[in-house]
Amino acid sequence: MNPDVQSKYTAALDAEKNKQWVEAFDLLTAAAAAGHAAAALRLGEIYESGNRACRRSMPEAIKCYKQSARTCYAPAAYRLFRVYEHDRECGDPALAFFWLRVAALFGDAEAQHQLGEMYMTTGRVKSSPKHVLYWLTESAKNGCEAAALRLTHLYSDGQVVMKNEQFARFYLDKVPSLRLTDKLILRRLSDVTAKEPPLISVPSLPAEYYELGQLALKQKENTLAAAIFLRAAEIGYAPAQNFYASCCERGIGMPSSETDAVIWYTKAAKGGYPPAILNLANCYRQGMGIEKDPARALALYQRAAELGDSTAQYLLANLYMEGEIAPSNLPLAISWYKKSALAGHAKAANRLHEISAKLTETFNRAVERYEAKDYTSAVRLYTVAAELGHAGAACNLGYCYQTGIGCDKDYRRAVAYYRMGAENGSSAAMMNLGICYLKGQGVPYDYKKAKECLLYAKEHGHTAADAMLVDMAARKKRKEAQRIYSQSTAVYHRGEVEEAIRMRVTAAQMGSARAQYILGCHFEFGEGLPEDRAKANRWYTKAAESGYTGLRSHFKSGFLRERKLLQLKTENRI
Repeated sequence: MNPDVQSKYTAALDAEKNKQWVEAFDLLTAAAAAGHAAAALRLGEIYESGNRACRRSMPEAIKCYKQSARTCYAPAAYRLFRVYEHDRECGDPALAFFWLRVAALFGDAEAQHQLGEMYMTTGRVKSSPKHVLYWLTESAKNGCEAAALRLTHLYSDGQVVMKNEQFARFYLDKVPSLRLTDKLILRRLSDVTAKEPPLISVPSLPAEYYELGQLALKQKENTLAAAIFLRAAEIGYAPAQNFYASCCERGIGMPSSETDAVIWYTKAAKGGYPPAILNLANCYRQGMGIEKDPARALALYQRAAELGDSTAQYLLANLYMEGEIAPSNLPLAISWYKKSALAGHAKAANRLHEISAKLTETFNRAVERYEAKDYTSAVRLYTVAAELGHAGAACNLGYCYQTGIGCDKDYRRAVAYYRMGAENGSSAAMMNLGICYLKGQGVPYDYKKAKECLLYAKEHGHTAADAMLVDMAARKKRKEAQRIYSQSTAVYHRGEVEEAIRMRVTAAQMGSARAQYILGCHFEFGEGLPEDRAKANRWYTKAAESGYTGLRSHFKSGFLRERKLLQLKTENRI
């Protein structure tokens, strides 16, 4: 503080004592104009009450109080609370609560006490034990006996906070003048040793400060807002650090300083706060407050985007689209535009719409070239659209590579484009990918993955996938039936005729034509089953319907030969 300004304030107080009202008023006005907070507060009090030097004027009083409070002078903020809380002309409960919080934040013990009581006993704000404990503790630290006495009762009775007689005694010792009722507490706690509450027992409220700073901005109290954000930033609250950095950058409530902005953006970014990481990336990209570093900027954009910041995702997509500080990569750009749009970023959604319109136009031209049998041009246009994320183009291009239409046949590239189309939502591409797994084209044969792909395509409305799944199930059933039939032959050769017939019945019911025909033989010749020509013919007919094309005479002779061999084995055993 300038010594001359302080001397004017001291002289004004002396003049007031000597009842030199006009001289005191002039000195206070000069000191307040020079930025003396206490002088501005006292001048406001004179305007509020009026004296021989000036008439009462609440607007002027409030103006002086605000001038003082903007310098973080807590008594002035508390005075504003009292004005807005009790004055009939200027009463405003919302403003009163705002200035009470400001006064408490900047250390006014009475404001802190009143705020703690408000969170506990009034209906103006939602009850909050955390706020009660914090503000009463701060008030007691700053010498408020009423707050210390309230904490004594709270810790003694276990109200709001957990009962703790040591803490109760600690705060009771801070109240030198005890009322009669409080002597009862003293008597009860006489044998308790006082112990100062550890800091961990008192919560911190950086988010509360941050919210208060936002309210200050809404009321255009920019200087005060910047000071409040700084308080929360110094505690380590990343959103406040980021916002204070923004105040430094844009000169909100303070002179602009890009260097300070970078310092605070860096602190917030270290805490993993995406908006701060994005702002720091902008600083490195533009060389604002720090030397330009495109590589560092790109890495920061990437980090913020991966943490889910939709603006960072949009800007990163722009970088990949334009190839400014990152290699041009249109598919990657579209991928980030999609993520940003899904997170609600309007500009990303608009950009996707523009790109989609161009892609649709390119895809339609490719289809026209394909229908005109200009396959080479069609493949070229499909490639452009597919690389930009068009699902239908990727599916059609995969088919071209699978069949060799307009390009060399390449199963691996076909699979790559089918997969690309499937990832972008094409059920046809997913079905074709399943076929590749089923045939082992471009990928190893994998029945399970083929089925998964076809099920996905079916669930997303591709009717052909349903028919393929039915056919796959039938093939699998027939294959299993053939396996059982083959095993039945070995069982039969071991002389276990009944078990062999049971297995052949199972295989026949599952659709094995050979098992159906052999069962006919069992019934025709009475081998392990009662001889029954009608049943034999029915099984022969089923075998023919299941596609059996072998020579009946050859198959029957083989059956009879095996039966003869089995009989000989049995006789030899006997």
